[in-house]
Amino acid sequence: MSMSQENQAKLCQAFPGLYRQFASPEDLTDMTRFGLECGDGWLDLLRGLSADLDDLARTEGLTPQHPDYPVITQVKEKFGVLRVYLLHSTQAMRERIEQATQASAAVCEICGAPGTLLSPGWCRTRCDSCRAEEDELLRARLAQRAGYPG
Repeated sequence: MSMSQENQAKLCQAFPGLYRQFASPEDLTDMTRFGLECGDGWLDLLRGLSADLDDLARTEGLTPQHPDYPVITQVKEKFGVLRVYLLHSTQAMRERIEQATQASAAVCEICGAPGTLLSPGWCRTRCDSCRAEEDELLRARLAQRAGYPG
């Protein structure tokens, strides 16, 4: 699952320093190859995290033009929660990222409503409505597959 192009652009425009790898298509990074690999439901979590990371960097006397200003190198869902990878991080930044990771376990990755981390099996964070919709799609796929010979 990838965040919509529109929402990715919103984050890049609001925090160009943090998401500067998007602006470097000549550098083949996870950001340029895959974009933000999570659903739109976590946009508000990422917006708040990005604002806090920017504030923490500025507290350290760093501006986006400084070579040690943090850069987000990857954003994805892993084991049902948000993962954010950052270059040039401080302990405070790593702690703030961990807070966002923990918070994502209670926010539906698809729609942003309150959700639950579902496991075992395919770990994902979903609200009841999105979970029911996904489960129905899965049942339909399995029913189609069952109809194939062999």
